[in-house]
Amino acid sequence: MKRNSGFIGGLKTSNLNDAQGVFDLHDCYISRKDNKWPKRKVFTSCTPNVANHYEGESKTYTIVVDGFEDGDNIYYTYLSTGGTVNSSDFTTDFSGSLSVNASGQAQLTPNLARDADSEGSDTFVIEIRKDSTSGTILGTSGTITIPNAQYTLTPSDATPNEGTTVTMTLAGTNTYTGTHYYSIEGTAANGVDLSTALTGSYSFNGSSGTFNIAIRNDYATEGNETFTVRARVNSTSGPIVASSTITIQDTSLTPSCTISPSATSVNEGSSVTFTLNTTNFASGTLTYRVVLSSDMEVSDVSSVYGTVSISSSTGSFSITATSDGLTETGQTETFQVQIYNDPDGNGALLVTSSAITINDTSTGSTEPTYQDYEKAFIAICNYKRTSDDTQYKTTFMVTNDEFASITVYSDNSYIQGSGTTAPFFSREYIFFKGYWGSFHRFKISDLTKFSANPGGNSYKTNCMAGINTFPSNIAGQNWSDGQVYSGIANTATNVSSNLVSSFQNSTVVNDATGVTTTTQGYMHGSVGMGTMILSARGTNTGGFSASRIFRSFDGGVNFRDVAQISPYSFGGYLGAYPDFNGGKFLWWHTNKMYSSSDGENWTDEGAQSGTGIGNPSYRGWKYPVYNKDTQKFYHTNHSTYSSGSQNIYESTNGREWTSSGTAQYNGSNKTMNNVVVMPNGDMVGMHQNERYSEFYRFARSGTSITWNTTNLVNSVAITSASNFNDDYYGRAVFGPYGAVNGHT
Repeated sequence: MKRNSGFIGGLKTSNLNDAQGVFDLHDCYISRKDNKWPKRKVFTSCTPNVANHYEGESKTYTIVVDGFEDGDNIYYTYLSTGGTVNSSDFTTDFSGSLSVNASGQAQLTPNLARDADSEGSDTFVIEIRKDSTSGTILGTSGTITIPNAQYTLTPSDATPNEGTTVTMTLAGTNTYTGTHYYSIEGTAANGVDLSTALTGSYSFNGSSGTFNIAIRNDYATEGNETFTVRARVNSTSGPIVASSTITIQDTSLTPSCTISPSATSVNEGSSVTFTLNTTNFASGTLTYRVVLSSDMEVSDVSSVYGTVSISSSTGSFSITATSDGLTETGQTETFQVQIYNDPDGNGALLVTSSAITINDTSTGSTEPTYQDYEKAFIAICNYKRTSDDTQYKTTFMVTNDEFASITVYSDNSYIQGSGTTAPFFSREYIFFKGYWGSFHRFKISDLTKFSANPGGNSYKTNCMAGINTFPSNIAGQNWSDGQVYSGIANTATNVSSNLVSSFQNSTVVNDATGVTTTTQGYMHGSVGMGTMILSARGTNTGGFSASRIFRSFDGGVNFRDVAQISPYSFGGYLGAYPDFNGGKFLWWHTNKMYSSSDGENWTDEGAQSGTGIGNPSYRGWKYPVYNKDTQKFYHTNHSTYSSGSQNIYESTNGREWTSSGTAQYNGSNKTMNNVVVMPNGDMVGMHQNERYSEFYRFARSGTSITWNTTNLVNSVAITSASNFNDDYYGRAVFGPYGAVNGHT
C-alpha cells in the first residue's frame, strides 16, 4: 500500500470515497480536515422499510444514518413508484429536513390525506438526501403502499316511517381510524322533516362507524319524500366517499278533530265536558287552550290550558266555571276552547269550539273591571343564534288576557347577543327595540303591530322610555347621546323622520346644586311614568364627577337637570313601578337604592342587603317588579348573559331582600326568567323549556304569594321546529305593573 492515500503517481486530493484499504499514519494525517477526522456519510436503514400507509394515518419512520454529528440535518423527499403520489396525498410537507440525534437516528412522521379517489393502490419510497432536498441521495426506503380506501354507507332502513330513527353505518376496507363526517341533502333535508342536524361528525374505528338520523312526524299529508346522506372525509364539505338515498314513508298524515261541548251555557260552580273525535290521530296527547271573552279573567274558569289524552281516536276533558261570589253587572262572560296538535304534533290549531256562556248565578259585590292596558303584557325577548351562526333573531309575545292567549311575533333582523332593550308601556302602546334592527310598536287594544327601520340613528335607540299620556314619545339613548321620537306616527318607514329632538340639542336647565350641567357623559337608562320621562346620565370629566337625573314633562323634547349623586359610577340602574295613578321611580346607584315620586326629590333608602339587586352593571338584567297588592318587590337575580335564575327573591322595600338571601321560590326544577304582576295581584313567571315558553301563575292570598308550579297557564312555541336551536334563550317577561321602562 502506497502513501498519498493509496494512489500511485502524482499527488492527489484525499477522498475517503476514492481510496480503500488500510492507511498508514501519513495518509490518515493528511486526510484530517478542520482539525477533525472526516466521516463517511451513508444511509443505513429505514424502519419500517416496507409498509402499508393508510389514508388519514400518521405513521412514524425511523431513519438511521452514519457519518453525521448530533444535531446535523438530513433531508427527505418522496418518489412515486406506482400510480400517482404527489403533495396532495399528504397533509404534511412533501419534502423537508430532519435533525439527527447522537445515535444517528431521525424521525419522519408523514400524515396521508383522505380523499375520494379510487384509482387503485399507489406506492412510493422515501429518499434520504444530504445537504438539501435536492442534494445527493444517500439511500431510499423500501416500497411504501397507499392501499385504495373503499367505503360503503348502509342505512338500517332505506324506507323508514315518519317518527323513526335510521342508523347509518359506514364500513371501510383499507381505511384508518379517525373522525368522519356526513351531510344530508334532498327534498326532506330540512328541520321540518328531520330533527337531526344536516351536517355533522362521528367516530370511525378504522373499519366502521355509525350515526343516527331522526325523522320527524310532521303531521302533514304530502306523499313520500327522499333525502341523500353523503359520507365525507376531512370536513362536512370534504370529499364524498359514499352515499345512500333514504325514502321517508308518509305515515303521519294531516290530523283533524271535532269538538262537542255537553252544554252551551253553564252555571257558576258547574262544569262543561268537551268530547274530541280525531282523524289521522289515533292516540297521543293534544293541547287545549281556553279563549276568554273581554269581560273574563283567568280565575273565572278552572283551567285555561291543559292536555287531553286521545285513545282510539277519542278523548274528553272538563272546564268548570268558578263560583266567585261576585256580580258581573252588565257583563256577559263567554269562553271557547281551542284544540292544538301539541305536544305530540306540530302545534297546529285543529278546531275551535262553539261559545259557552257562563250564567252569573253567584251574588255579592260587583266585580271590578280592568282596562285593556291593565291586562296587557309582553313576554320578551327570546333570541337565538341561527343555524348558520350569522345572526340573532328575536321573538315577541303579546297578550291582553292574562297569558291565556298569546300572539307570537318574530323579528328576523339582527340583534346583538347582549343587546336587547326593555320595552316600555303607555296606556295604548307597547314599544320595543334592540341594539340594531327594527323598531316595534304594539297597539294594546287590538294587538296590531307597526315596525319601522330606524336608519342611521339605530344605535341611538338602545334604551327607551315613554309616558302614559298622549302623544307617547320614545326617548331613545345610547351611551353618550339620545334621540326622542314620536311614538304615534304610522306613516314613516324610517323612525328617523319622526325625530322630535336630540338630547344634546335639548334645552337643559341646571337645577342640581354644585354640578355644572353638561350634555356629555354616559347614559344609565331612561324610564317613563305618568307625564314624566327621566334620563340618568353621568361623567367624571371636566373637573367634576357625578351621576345625574334629567327630567322632562314634554315627552323628552326638553329636560331639566334635577338631581345628582357623587361620585360618578359607570354602573347604575333606573326603573319605575307605575300603578297608573302614581307610583315611584327607583334609582340604584353605588350599591344603594334611592326612591322618588316626582323624579326630583330623592330619598336615600340605604345600602343593599341579602340576595338582592345589589349594584347592577350597566348591562344587568336584574329587574325587580313591584306588586301593589302585596306591597313587595320581586326579582330573579339573573344577568344579561344567562337565561334565568332558579330562584325568586322578595323584598318589602326594594333594597332589603329576603332575609339571609333565602329565596321565596326555589326553582331547582323550573327556572324562572322573570315575574310579572297580574291585575288581581297574582304573579306569573316564565320558564324556558326548549323551544317553548311556559307561563306559571302564582296565586296571591292577602299580602302573600303561593310559590309553586302546579298552575301552568300556557305553553307557547317561540320558534318553529325547523328554526329551533339549542342556544335559544328566554330573556324576560314584563308587564305594566312593575314594568321596567328603560335600562339596557
